[in-house]
Amino acid sequence: MNDVKITYSNVDSGFYIIRNDEDLHFQQTEPKDTDIIEALASDNWTARFDDMKEGKTVRVSDRIYYSMLESVPPAKYTSNGFYCGEAYSGNLYYYFYRDENDGKRYGKLKPIKSEAASKVLSLMDNDYSYTEALAKTLSEDSTITREFLEQELNQYI
Repeated sequence: MNDVKITYSNVDSGFYIIRNDEDLHFQQTEPKDTDIIEALASDNWTARFDDMKEGKTVRVSDRIYYSMLESVPPAKYTSNGFYCGEAYSGNLYYYFYRDENDGKRYGKLKPIKSEAASKVLSLMDNDYSYTEALAKTLSEDSTITREFLEQELNQYI
């Protein structure tokens, strides 16, 4: 860990874990050895992406988070994260977010469209009209409201 530095920022009121002059992690409390080890592990691109492909939610470094945010325009934003702009496969996208409880950043593969929206679009691809596809999907899932589903579908139609 010779190439790792810990710096304190008065502006941000917190500590940065830095390796090779790049910020890996920021936190409010002074980092312990376990925080440093976790930050270094979270910066291993290959291991992080392999774990996500296996369906795991994994801790990612700030560097990976911001690199993915800046690499291509996000496909979709959420209140605490974003879907990377290129699909991994079909409806699956890399989703990165900041956990509001621990302040750390995480990544996982996640569908960008709900199952209901995907079904409507699929039915429309199979010659259903929008109205027919919407009615069929809503009749099969009583937990979804028409307004909610149409709001999501507005992004795709």
